[in-house]
Amino acid sequence: GSDWFEVVDFGLYSPIALARYGIEFPVLNIGIGVERVAALLYGYNDVRELSYPQFYGEWILSDAALARQIRFLEEPVTEEGRALERAIVRAIEENRDAKSPCEFLAYEGIVGGRRVVVKVFEPDPNVKLVGPAAFNEVVVYNANILGVPERGMEKVSLVEEAREKGVRTGIRYVDAIAKAAAARVEREGEVEMRVRMAKLLSDINLRLTDVGMRYITGKGGKIDVRGPVFVGVYSRVVP
Repeated sequence: GSDWFEVVDFGLYSPIALARYGIEFPVLNIGIGVERVAALLYGYNDVRELSYPQFYGEWILSDAALARQIRFLEEPVTEEGRALERAIVRAIEENRDAKSPCEFLAYEGIVGGRRVVVKVFEPDPNVKLVGPAAFNEVVVYNANILGVPERGMEKVSLVEEAREKGVRTGIRYVDAIAKAAAARVEREGEVEMRVRMAKLLSDINLRLTDVGMRYITGKGGKIDVRGPVFVGVYSRVVP
């Protein structure tokens, strides 16, 4: 609450202490607090913010830096696995509006040392191959991680602002799910997976690092990737 800021300590040494070293003259010691001078020069209100920023300073991550804290839970590690990942995405993109029940061939070839046939599918009647949230993109805006649809939700201010001003990760739900499916086919050969309603990042094969999670919590941000995804992929090992 004071306008004064202490930057210098000074005082006389004890004559008794000086005498022990054979010094017979008075000695004045002046010590300048370098951190305090720097705090004044650079506008810090508390010298601890300068000396210990990890504990006392305000922690700021840009939206771009926060976006880099998003990771995939599973990813293919081989070239054929990555080719399968791309094929799954392509099959879904090309048939996204197909009426169900339906299934489409995505890939046939060698993955993980096995010959596999991989299809995308939707067993429920009277819907489409995938749900409306399958093509949502993960966008970071103002310490929030959001699933933003291709279009619509213009009346939701946070979504509209994120669409206009946020950092787009380039990760759509379908992309992340295809990575998980391809990784599992690599490992196991025969796989059947179906992502229905997304509620958490992990539902769409994503996670946030501890650093990112602490930052969002500290800033009062939120993670909202909810939506009807309904992406199905299965594989069969063939001779």
